[in-house]
Amino acid sequence: MDINIEFMRELHKTSHIVLDTITKNLFELGFTFSEFLILLHLEKTEKEAVQKLGDIALITSGTITFVINKLIKKGLVKKLQNPDDKRIFWISITDLGRKKFEDLFKSHMEYLETVLSSLSTQEKSEFIEKIRWLNSRLNITANEV
Repeated sequence: MDINIEFMRELHKTSHIVLDTITKNLFELGFTFSEFLILLHLEKTEKEAVQKLGDIALITSGTITFVINKLIKKGLVKKLQNPDDKRIFWISITDLGRKKFEDLFKSHMEYLETVLSSLSTQEKSEFIEKIRWLNSRLNITANEV
């Protein structure tokens, strides 16, 4: 088998295993991966523009509106229009959102600790470095094509 195809097949298989594992646990906790990423970001910031949250959650502009509206209906975030530029909406986490996220984060981190328990901290760090190296190399190649 061609090494490039084998490389891509293994990368694809690994990404699916990891994402399936993460999303399954989050779903059992009542959240999607996108919701988790948005709440994680908002928990650390005062507010964020809707478009930026779409970039953070790796979802399209149409999908981010749907996800934000779901979080608003759950009472986890609120939407405020920018008074200086009516086209911009800011999203911030509510007190209920912070509380729910704290519980979600704790449960999800315990789950990840179990799933990743066979790897040492050093192995995880080395893998992170390799992924970052790979991303930087692929970005250079993609920009050159």
